[in-house]
Amino acid sequence: MQSIIRCRTVINEKGGKGVSILITGATGFVGKNFIRMMLAEGYESKEMILAVSKADSALVKAGFRLLLHKNYTYSSGELMELLQPEESIDTVIHLGALTPKGNGSDETADYGENIRTTKHLLTTLPAAPRRFLFGSSVSVYNTDESTADGRYGASKRACENLLKEQLLNTELWLLRFGPIYGPGEEAYQKIAGTFLKKAMAGENIYLKGDGSAVRHMVYVDDVCGAIIRVLKESPKIEGSCHILDIVNETPVTIRQLADWAVKMAGSDSQIIVETENDDQTHRQEPSNMTTKYAQGIYSGEKMTSYREGMQQLYHHLKEQA
Repeated sequence: MQSIIRCRTVINEKGGKGVSILITGATGFVGKNFIRMMLAEGYESKEMILAVSKADSALVKAGFRLLLHKNYTYSSGELMELLQPEESIDTVIHLGALTPKGNGSDETADYGENIRTTKHLLTTLPAAPRRFLFGSSVSVYNTDESTADGRYGASKRACENLLKEQLLNTELWLLRFGPIYGPGEEAYQKIAGTFLKKAMAGENIYLKGDGSAVRHMVYVDDVCGAIIRVLKESPKIEGSCHILDIVNETPVTIRQLADWAVKMAGSDSQIIVETENDDQTHRQEPSNMTTKYAQGIYSGEKMTSYREGMQQLYHHLKEQA
């Protein structure tokens, strides 16, 4: 049997009586931006318990309570240590997940980890929460498990079914995100950031086909804003299950993304179109995630335009350089 690596808990003195929000994936791509926007919307750090894989003194100083873990191996008791007397976990926002990388380098990734961590989360909760928001994906509509995206989608479907079976008296939200881009995406090698980094470095950008392939990407702040809107406006019906696809209905071509990247960077990079039979070595593969299966669409505020989102990402990458 595999040994369990116990986590350490960091209890901040600002924690108090009442209810708390438990957030997984809090230091990931979506999680970091979500926490930033939660604070901007008036939520207090002392209301939140963040499940994180490594200590962050800035988060502790800001008043967050941290549940440190390795691969989500922690016990119910360790989670309970973070709660003050008479305090309960009212809402769980499960954003932590193993997701595909845009360059297809993770074809052998074990997406079953998503199922295992979700099961562990459910078994360690001291009680069923009143509300549970699950960060799922439009990849659940992809049934082709010969691809990384299809296997990822299968893991998300399994998690959704598990949550529906286990949380019978909880207000459950299955939030199916489309492909997300924006500041913080660097580790995932997504297409927008990859094009910008190549242009900033003066490298050529290679396109598969003629560049007319389209993507339906959603800016990270739009995703986080949709989650916050659910928190504020959810109907609070026990035992209800809601499915919401958070995607951008407006398409953008791969060629347009590449053109914007070169112009924004003021680069001499060339955009080179390759055919299917060309050498694959330097080709920039487009993201394998798509929203063509999506059905219900988030109808919130006007979404960030691709050009504006690319501009924000460019400024972020420039600051990081």
